[in-house]
Amino acid sequence: MKGYVIRTKLPRNPEKRVQELRRAILGHCIQNHMDCVVEYLDGRIILFSSGDITPMIAGIKGVLSVLLVKIFEDYTELLKESLSQILEAKSFAVRANKKSLEEKLGSDIHTATGISVDLRNPQCIIRVESRGNFFLLYI
Repeated sequence: MKGYVIRTKLPRNPEKRVQELRRAILGHCIQNHMDCVVEYLDGRIILFSSGDITPMIAGIKGVLSVLLVKIFEDYTELLKESLSQILEAKSFAVRANKKSLEEKLGSDIHTATGISVDLRNPQCIIRVESRGNFFLLYI
C-alpha cells in the first residue's frame, strides 16, 4: 500500500475535522474499489491506499494537498531510501522538521556518497519529518 500525507487546516480540537475527512476519503475509496486506511498520527493525517488516491481526494473540501510518503520506524532504513533517491545528483540538501535530523541525515548521506551538500541551490532535496517514533520521507 502507498502512504500519503493529507494536508488540511485543522482546528485546535481536530477530532471532528479528522472524522469528517476520514468519512469522505473512505467513501471515495469504496466508490473506486480501493482498500484504504486513514490514521491520525502525531498531528498528520496519513492515508494508506492500494491505488493512487490523489485525483479523487483533490476535490474534497478543505484538502490543501496530498503528498506521497514512505514511513519508516528505523533510521537505517530511512537512510537507505534517502541514498537511493540521490544517486544521480551532484548536490543535495536535507529539509527536516528537526535541525538535528537534518544535520545527521545530511552528514550520513555525504559520508556514504561523497555528494556535495548545497543548502542554497541543491540539485536534489530530501524532505523528511520525525513524528513520534516514525520518520516520514516525502517522495
